[in-house]
Amino acid sequence: MLQELGFPDKFVKWVMACLCSVSYSILVNGFPSKPIPAKKGLRQGDPMSPFLFAIGMEYLSRCLSLLGQSKEFKFHPRCKRIDLTHLMFADDLLMFARGDDASVSLLFEAFSKFSAASGLEANMMKSELYLAGVPDSVALNILAKIGIPRGSFPFRYLGVPLSTKKLSLQTLYWCQIFIMPKKVLKEIQRICRCFLWTGAEGNSRKALIAWDQLCLPKICGGWNLKDLPLWNKSVVAKHCWALSLKADKLWVKWIHTYYVKHNDFWTMPIPNGLSWSLKKIWQQRETLSSSGDLQQFVTAGRFKIQRMYNHLRQQGESVGWKRIVCNSHASPKSVFIVWLALQDRLATKERLRRWNVIADSVCCLCHSTDESRDHLFFACSFAADIWNQVLQRSEIHRTVGAWNDEVQWVQKASRSTGSNARMCNSLFCETVYSIWLARNSKVFSNQLDSSLSIQLEIDYVLYEDVIEAIEASKAVAPDPSLSAEDVKKAAEALTKKEKDNKLVRAHILHHVNGIFFDLLITNRSSKSIWDTLQKKYGADDAGKKKYVVGKWINFKMTDGKSIMDQVHDYENIVTDILGEGMKMCETLQANVLLEKFPPS
Repeated sequence: MLQELGFPDKFVKWVMACLCSVSYSILVNGFPSKPIPAKKGLRQGDPMSPFLFAIGMEYLSRCLSLLGQSKEFKFHPRCKRIDLTHLMFADDLLMFARGDDASVSLLFEAFSKFSAASGLEANMMKSELYLAGVPDSVALNILAKIGIPRGSFPFRYLGVPLSTKKLSLQTLYWCQIFIMPKKVLKEIQRICRCFLWTGAEGNSRKALIAWDQLCLPKICGGWNLKDLPLWNKSVVAKHCWALSLKADKLWVKWIHTYYVKHNDFWTMPIPNGLSWSLKKIWQQRETLSSSGDLQQFVTAGRFKIQRMYNHLRQQGESVGWKRIVCNSHASPKSVFIVWLALQDRLATKERLRRWNVIADSVCCLCHSTDESRDHLFFACSFAADIWNQVLQRSEIHRTVGAWNDEVQWVQKASRSTGSNARMCNSLFCETVYSIWLARNSKVFSNQLDSSLSIQLEIDYVLYEDVIEAIEASKAVAPDPSLSAEDVKKAAEALTKKEKDNKLVRAHILHHVNGIFFDLLITNRSSKSIWDTLQKKYGADDAGKKKYVVGKWINFKMTDGKSIMDQVHDYENIVTDILGEGMKMCETLQANVLLEKFPPS
């Protein structure tokens, strides 16, 4: 590598002399053994080793980078734009490719080529293959060919646990051991508060909601955030309960042996010589004794921290609109904006003027009157038109009223747990959120999308909920003349058809671009989308597009193979044709056809 990279021969000899002169000795009973010459690897601690490692790995980098020139190799979907095939560290290598047999095989062959040239080999038992969105048949074939065990999340990398889930309370180790200093808890809450309102860790602007109210349950108008001092006290109370119960734990036995002895834990004074953390645990006796019957916090012999926390937490009054927030299936960000709007805490122009932040408080969407919460939702003509069209598209025929009227309607609809209630709730939350985004875009960027564009985006986000509710409202009772077996078979067939339709629909939505919103909204099933596209590209004047897209149309799905296997086959055809140099518009049109309606 040094010679091929153009280093002078004299310099190469110096480097090789340093490498070949390496030897190691082992201390046996305090005396070094006979030197053992090094056969491979670099000398640890040598300041030149990191640079030599980078030069040595350059060959592997080039082998893997050249894969992008192969027509058979397909990049990982999230790596194609930057031609990313691998990441290297001191003793770790991450390689990325699309989850198909050919791409993974080429990736492994490139690494094997490097291993044969350098003598560096991977430990197959310590290596793992991570697959996502790959059919089981393809995954099994890849695993059998490569011989690497399949990995799963979470896993540790460089000592850090990587997980697809949020961190649990179990990771907050020190908060469960002793009472945290008030200054530490205050700083943690300050960081959380700043992040909530600004998205950063710095100084917070004026908070829209007080932190104490944020920590209330959602049914009481809060956001159910953790009150850290109370939660910390609840956790430590568990240790106090364990001490009082003489639980069968080593640390409890130790404390009883050396400090409690034969005294009554509840009445004895705090012993001298206790550490600071143990004194804080002892002080929680008052918290427990003032909480009534301790059995209310115990289930199956286990102290429930959450019950203790709920007992200590401030209990507010239940709010009338709690179901809108608690029973919502909309996106969390939209529910949060609705939660602020329900309490009239959005930073509308009218409120900003009262704070002396701005002078002009006229609505930027309709330019008719001051922008308040009640005007923006839905006295504003622009916002009212969006909400009215969203309702009409969802086959909900009602007159749009004032804010309080709409809240009462959604609140009443949210009492149920059916698909119609879920649809009404989600439509309301996503519409309020979209209107607020449009308002902010106009205020801060002087840009405003059309009401139709906003309506289509809401439809796109909530398509499945809307369709499910409409189909449920049109459901027909089974024929009473049919036998129980026939009814069961019909129900299974309908369930399979709905499942297949959602599966195919999901793939279409995954690959579709914004210009196809109208196509998705006007066609209620994936089959109707496919029929529409067939007619469009089957026309005589389609020219080259007809020839290109015809390769997709000619693909036929069968019942003898699973849907996901056929999806994989079809996507291979798509990838091959896209490699022929289609234009951007043709690529977008072709990507819509990544799925076809199953025969069922």
